[in-house]
Amino acid sequence: EKSHDHWGWSYDDYKKEMFDWKATRFAELKDGDLIYESASGIGMNLIMTLEILSEVHNVTNIVVYGNEYVPESVASANRLMDHGILPAGGRKGKICQGDSEHLTHVPSNAFDLVYSGYITPLQDPLEYHLDDDDLWEKYESLCKGEDSYQRARIKQMKEMQEDWYAQWVSEMIRIAKPGVPVIVEQVSPSVCTQADDWGGVDKDFWYRAVATYGWKIDPTSIEMEDDTSGNQDGRYHVFMRKSGPIEEYTNDDDE
Repeated sequence: EKSHDHWGWSYDDYKKEMFDWKATRFAELKDGDLIYESASGIGMNLIMTLEILSEVHNVTNIVVYGNEYVPESVASANRLMDHGILPAGGRKGKICQGDSEHLTHVPSNAFDLVYSGYITPLQDPLEYHLDDDDLWEKYESLCKGEDSYQRARIKQMKEMQEDWYAQWVSEMIRIAKPGVPVIVEQVSPSVCTQADDWGGVDKDFWYRAVATYGWKIDPTSIEMEDDTSGNQDGRYHVFMRKSGPIEEYTNDDDE
């Protein structure tokens, strides 16, 4: 039985849990469209997405692109896709090693849908450099603090995490065509909201980020849905749409 990357789920179980979300939120894709996954791992999320699109909407011939930071995962993804594992006539465009915060090799306004299956949060934004158990305890204690120093550190931690997410998502928005979906799955809440996850951003971040970071996102398009997979308590998915129309955009990297 196939595994879903390295998260401990079987591929079939995870596909079942993500089926309705993907069938609905990826439904605008058409035959021959180009899809990009930021931080694509070994490619199983892309394969799953194409399977669901084929099964529900009879969409075929999707061209997949992506990047992954870990070279070994890039090699695995390319090896799988080069051996014809992509379903429904799907074709590999290019899967490259790269940092999701700096996709300088990827053109602007190029893809019909851009998504990430998971944005890895900063796991130690305040740089305590402790072992995992001690680090959990340190951040848990900080979140419970009430004095002015602790509140300032919590604010600093939240801002650093939000800046990290914003840079990652800004690149996803840049490479999406105007008017198309930009999707982030499995978003972790902030560490002070959900202490047993690695930390992330709370739901109010996405609305504020449009103005704070100058995202070319239609704020009325932002929708969120709680994750039902049980992967981690409190996680959620985000759907947004890049603003348009097309004539307002250029095809260079000066966005």
